[in-house]
Amino acid sequence: MLYSQQAVQISEFKIKEGDTVKEDDILYVTKTGVEVKSEIEGEVLKIYVQENEQLMPGAKILEIVDYSNLQLKVKVDENDLAAIQKDVKATVTVNALAKDVEGTVTEVSKEGTYLNGVTFFTAAISIPQDDSIKVGMSAEAKVLKDKAEGVVVLPMSAVQFDDNNNAYVNIKDDKENLDVIELTLGITDGASVEVKSGLTENDKVFVPKEESAFTPDGGPSGINRGE
Repeated sequence: MLYSQQAVQISEFKIKEGDTVKEDDILYVTKTGVEVKSEIEGEVLKIYVQENEQLMPGAKILEIVDYSNLQLKVKVDENDLAAIQKDVKATVTVNALAKDVEGTVTEVSKEGTYLNGVTFFTAAISIPQDDSIKVGMSAEAKVLKDKAEGVVVLPMSAVQFDDNNNAYVNIKDDKENLDVIELTLGITDGASVEVKSGLTENDKVFVPKEESAFTPDGGPSGINRGE
């Protein structure tokens, strides 16, 4: 995004929306004859002002997007910050395309934002050029902090916790009775978790059934009335 640094009038634009510009291409000329050049290579996505319009300092002039250097901005919980560092590789999932691409962390904010009892930081992740990925698409990013192979894994939805935060599951024995089995858990990606002890790969785990209820029209997760 290009902003005016001072009060200025643009006498002529040398580009138009949709044009591709290179570094040092002239973008516009001011009333005083100053030629303003592009600092990057990319596509002129939007021009926000008209020629001969009087601009105040800070006014948006135009936006140039470098599609060969797309970035994803993500919020990072302070508890996960130790795993997010510059140059670390990340797996980026583009939701609309159901596609994974490899990215690289290029920047982590030095100041966090406090929200609902947790401080979040912002990380920028660059991804390689991909014509199928469009600016504005939603995406998620994962960074590998720990790795375990050849282990027993359970979905987190199958694990329950008692009042002392001890993990356990219910398994069915040969007579279809439910037994409570305490677990020692390992690493997790948020969806699945490593089971260090308590289960073997042949055990049958009973997953608790989630119950839901109807809510009034317009309420959270409610079914809206048809027109």
